[in-house]
Amino acid sequence: MAKEKAQDIGSRIAISLPIRSDFAIINDEGEVLYSNLSPQALETAKKIVKSSLPVWDIGDYQIKTLGESHLLIYKVTEKLAFALDSQEAEGIMIVIAKRLASLLNSEFKELESLMIGAPVEVKEVTVPRAPPPPPPEKAVPEEVHVVEEKPAPPRVEVEPANYPILTDRTILKKIKDETVRKMLELCDGDHTVKDIAEELGLPRARVLITLGEYSSKGLVTYISGIRKMELLKGM
Repeated sequence: MAKEKAQDIGSRIAISLPIRSDFAIINDEGEVLYSNLSPQALETAKKIVKSSLPVWDIGDYQIKTLGESHLLIYKVTEKLAFALDSQEAEGIMIVIAKRLASLLNSEFKELESLMIGAPVEVKEVTVPRAPPPPPPEKAVPEEVHVVEEKPAPPRVEVEPANYPILTDRTILKKIKDETVRKMLELCDGDHTVKDIAEELGLPRARVLITLGEYSSKGLVTYISGIRKMELLKGM
């Protein structure tokens, strides 16, 4: 039952991912329940899961660069993690991972309950990509109607929102400064710099400077509000 459940979850996720993205489900012993990762990415993911899952909290993740792609490992239950290998930007991958964990939380828990106490057969599968969309149909000329122009509404200037994202949440356990740790905890793709400053009662400039230091080390990345909405609407 556990194998069939893993195949069902993995197949549905694989066909919904962006192009050039692969997926795997791995348990805390490094056993593969589902995978269409490349051999190199799968072997790396198994090593990370087996060594790190016991000490991670649910929701912790780690990103490792493999050539032109990024490999993200995300702990989704106490005994399960999934791996996502993609050429998307790190910030986009983190948003995707959090979205998958949220949408399929109950199914991952069900898979974990089926897995406990039962041997899991290791099987790798290749999932066919979704077929390309059909060519667009030729547009049929429509009757032209003259519409009276209405005055344009007043233009509103909107400051674009950028969402900081911590690329490796395992570092939170190593940060002794409580204020800095709280800043980084809120770098989850759901809070802007302004939101973080207001929630912690800090000057916006201080938040920008602190996050800038971690961004220069590759530990904080940013995703625009527009790109985030496009991504969430597509899932």
